[in-house]
Amino acid sequence: MSSAAKDQPGRKKIVHHLDTPFTTSPWPVVSLEDQHIILELLCELLGPVVKHRNQFYKNSKGKRISRYIVREGKKNEELRTRPAIYDQIDIGFNVINRKLQGLDLETNRRNLGKPPKLPYSMIFVSRGDQTSAFNSHYPQLVATAAKRCKTDKDIRLVGFSQSASRKIAVRLGLARVSVIAFHTTASDAAALWDMVQSKVPPVSSPWLDEIRDLEYRPTNIKHVETAVGAKKTKTALDVKK
Repeated sequence: MSSAAKDQPGRKKIVHHLDTPFTTSPWPVVSLEDQHIILELLCELLGPVVKHRNQFYKNSKGKRISRYIVREGKKNEELRTRPAIYDQIDIGFNVINRKLQGLDLETNRRNLGKPPKLPYSMIFVSRGDQTSAFNSHYPQLVATAAKRCKTDKDIRLVGFSQSASRKIAVRLGLARVSVIAFHTTASDAAALWDMVQSKVPPVSSPWLDEIRDLEYRPTNIKHVETAVGAKKTKTALDVKK
């Protein structure tokens, strides 16, 4: 590139993006200190799970079967000694998203009957280990689920802004964990719930009320100023070509 092109100031132009006319659902604000305390309580609560898995489960060898296989002849003992918290949690992106999204289908089936039951009391997401594309939908999804269930007890959504995936995975005996949710019936998580309830506000979802106002809202067009590369200066050689 010629020195003349380098000396030219950077040009800018306005780029237009279509955006929703409604407000978005932000992540609940939790201080780093409170996040650390909550993470420690969570890991302490999950401690018995890894001990149980190490005793009764072994890693598969990568064949197309279940990832973990109960050691032969110990199935009954495994069920009998399984920690109570084991059956009070859901782990993983797919299962948790599927259960929250399934509330819409359940509501449609019930029509004017009773609203569906809230599946979770707490959801923990390791935001620091992922790009926002994998978890930015959780505030909106949680807010919608709570609205569908019409309950006074809101789901608490905790997003760990620093890396937490590995620490949680070790307590579960898994390779990685991006999200973990506690059922509303998780009685063993009472201490954790008290802490989360006092430090984590419910998900704010003003847009759910806005869509019921019956007020026309025009398409929101965002105008973003962005830099453009410096224009290349034509040389005598370029003119001849």
